[in-house]
Amino acid sequence: MICKECCIAEINKERKQGVLVFKWIIPFAIIGIVVAHYMLIYLKELDAERYKLSLDNPIAVGLIYIYLFISLPLGWHLLSKIKFEFILLMPIIGWLIYFGIKITLAWALGIYLAPIIAIFIIRKILICNKKIKVISDKY
Repeated sequence: MICKECCIAEINKERKQGVLVFKWIIPFAIIGIVVAHYMLIYLKELDAERYKLSLDNPIAVGLIYIYLFISLPLGWHLLSKIKFEFILLMPIIGWLIYFGIKITLAWALGIYLAPIIAIFIIRKILICNKKIKVISDKY
């Protein structure tokens, strides 16, 4: 049987993995806000009549850009669960191609699966918190 401290340490390790993903979301959300801000400024300088819908709804444009940038770390987290053995033996150009493909796939998957991934990560963190509470109360 595992001791109480070892069990809690193992659960905390699992919980920190989920928290780490959410720590990456905040900088990407800020990048999304900045990009949305500058895109709206750029659209105002262009033909205003052509981009009227975007200029009328700046909050919607901002939320779309935030979602697009938040989806990248969530998609990256999903793809990181897949382990490839051939990666260790690649030259530099192979690494560049690998990361280019991984970023593209992470963004594509993240756009569609971000809410689902976020729900699973939040659920994992809550389950870990409950386990820690049960173990602490039990012993």
